[in-house]
Amino acid sequence: GVLLERPELHTTLALGAELRGVEGAEFHPRRAVLEQLRKSSLTRNLVEEKIAEAVNVPRYQTRFQALVSLAAPPQDVLSSALRERLVLLPPGRTQPGKSSPAEGPDLLAFYSPCELVWETPHLPLEGLPPLRANARPRPPETTFNLYSKRRQWES
Repeated sequence: GVLLERPELHTTLALGAELRGVEGAEFHPRRAVLEQLRKSSLTRNLVEEKIAEAVNVPRYQTRFQALVSLAAPPQDVLSSALRERLVLLPPGRTQPGKSSPAEGPDLLAFYSPCELVWETPHLPLEGLPPLRANARPRPPETTFNLYSKRRQWES
């Protein structure tokens, strides 16, 4: 059996001899991990839990999103970042490197004012008074919030 199963006389001498025997031995980390996993059921259960958390993910639920490959050339990363930033430009500005779009067909050729259908926002119901739109003033802070959001979107 194992030397240190129960306390006995001269157990420290046996422990010292075991330590002296281990001093000169070469350490193998892979073998030590396998030995620890074989001995400790608690460690094995914790490792199995971590593995199950990482592996048992439904396909529709992705754990990691928008990862960037570390092997990608810097030029590709910069060009994709530039494309993302160009999408954020307001439509009034011209994008660098792009010419103005070619003129397309005249859409007014399909327009006839007599075919337009108009709808009213409130249909009158018999017996009910007509609806009135009541304009409510907004607090002044909302103007500042909209202005700061606009500045943020434009940058």
